[in-house]
This record gives sequence, structure tokens and C-alpha cells, in this order.
Amino acid sequence: MTDEKDFLFELGDSYYNTARYQESNRIMELGTKISGDPMFYNIMGNNYKELGNHMKAERYYFEAFSILHNRVYPLYLLMILYEDSGKHIKAREMAKKIVESDPKISSEATEEIKESASALLNY
Repeated sequence: MTDEKDFLFELGDSYYNTARYQESNRIMELGTKISGDPMFYNIMGNNYKELGNHMKAERYYFEAFSILHNRVYPLYLLMILYEDSGKHIKAREMAKKIVESDPKISSEATEEIKESASALLNY
């Protein structure tokens, strides 16, 4: 089953949701070998954030963004990471990028992310 990207993602996500972050990263790393889906990197970033390794979290969020530059979700995760770790200037920089972005496909989720970024800028 290690060649099934959907299985690997669901398993890795389940490990993340049950606070088994190291196991989740191990599975997500396998997923990155067979899939170009940036969500593998987002979850890995989330795992590292929960483990307190903000440098690695940042690295994986940027990797997710580099795969698809028109997605705002990795920027949102970076904004939250920076805000949570007291890096308010960097958080505002990400918020500005989000607000100024033009997503390829607009959705309720992207609008909520943009609203959250706008709120941070107006705070």
C-alpha cells in the first residue's frame, strides 16, 4: 500500500490528528515520493509545528507553496506559525501576500483565509 498516495495521505493525516507526529511525518515523506500534492508538505509542517520545530515547519510550508504558487493555504499556515511564535512582522508579510493574491479558483475557504489575513493586517 506504500504506492497508494491516497492511502498514505489518509494514514499520515490520521497519525497527525491523533498527535502521532513522528509517525505522520514518516508516512507523509513516503507520500512525497509518489505524489506532487502539496498537502503532504502542509501536514509535515503542521507536525513539526506541533513538535516545536518551527524552522522545519516553515521549510515544509514553503515547499508546499513552491509546488503550487497560486494556493494561499501554505501562506496562511506560515502566517499562523509566525503569529504564534511572536514573529509579527513576518506574519503581517504573509497576510499581505494572502490579501494581494489572486487564487486560480476562489472558494469559501480561500475567502475565509483572506478575511483572516485582512483581520490580522487591521489589528
